[in-house]
Amino acid sequence: MNKGVPNQGMRCIRDIVAKFESELEINEFEVRLKNELPDTSYDIYISSGGPGNPLEGNGVWEHKFNNLIDSLWNLNQGPSMHKKYFFFICHSFQ
Repeated sequence: MNKGVPNQGMRCIRDIVAKFESELEINEFEVRLKNELPDTSYDIYISSGGPGNPLEGNGVWEHKFNNLIDSLWNLNQGPSMHKKYFFFICHSFQ
């Protein structure tokens, strides 16, 4: 979500993940810059905000991002005991 701009959220996430790299796997997706989004197969989702107003976009990534959130919400409403977690970091605009 940071649109290619370095930020403290991503730096901290990478630092934390590096401490546990033998125990977990991380994939990064360039949501705003390249319209990349994960599917719903992951256990945990972490989304770092970015510069600018997150309500303004190119009409592509927002649709995909909202669909991902809706899909995860719907999965979590089902009977499965394996819930999906989404941690949103600084999803506001200055």
